[in-house]
Amino acid sequence: MADYFFEDPKYNEDIFRHRFRMSKRLFLKIVSDVEANDSWFQEAFDARGRKGFKPLQKITSAIKQLATGSTPDENDEYLHMAERTFRECL
Repeated sequence: MADYFFEDPKYNEDIFRHRFRMSKRLFLKIVSDVEANDSWFQEAFDARGRKGFKPLQKITSAIKQLATGSTPDENDEYLHMAERTFRECL
């Protein structure tokens, strides 16, 4: 989240475009549209009552896999998601 989406992100717009193969503005539009049309991508609580992943995190996972052809287990440490969650996002 801090790398791309905080007020003062670690990486600039050019690096975002290179990594995700689209502008940040388009990416955020996709996040908004997917969240509005698919309840799985909306933020919710898990069975233990803890907050689940944010829509931005889930869609980042899916787009990263599509843009780079990476496998679900390649980014589990970076986004702190289990391989199963990566597959479900895609």
